[in-house]
Amino acid sequence: MKRRPPAIRPVPFSAFIAYPEIAAGRDALGVINEVLRAAPQPHVLEPMLWRFDQLANPRWRARALADAARADVIVLASTAAIGLTPAVENWMQALLAQQLGRRTTIVALLGTDEAWTISIDQPAAVAETQTLVADLSRAA
Repeated sequence: MKRRPPAIRPVPFSAFIAYPEIAAGRDALGVINEVLRAAPQPHVLEPMLWRFDQLANPRWRARALADAARADVIVLASTAAIGLTPAVENWMQALLAQQLGRRTTIVALLGTDEAWTISIDQPAAVAETQTLVADLSRAA
């Protein structure tokens, strides 16, 4: 009797995807799935989809921040090569403040030719010092 090799369970990969239009969200899902298929170990994508306008809405903002905090990657996607709206920039600032001391990977897929990946890994002590310096600067 031949033994079957043990089944390899796919590793969950959570992605917070924010987008202004459905086409951008769909494109982001395709890019992430393509990368996961190329990985040596099988993964299963667990997407969290958020429209840009929801990030600015006080009713949804805290929930979006909580979802982003537990994601393996945060993707900002747009079909147009435009900058982020002030509301999305404010949300990103709140996210980064919340993530102090934790590794955060952010991918920006803007237009058809722009893709940026930023990985922020800030030790808690450095983050606390920078926050203290920023607070002192504001007080001065």
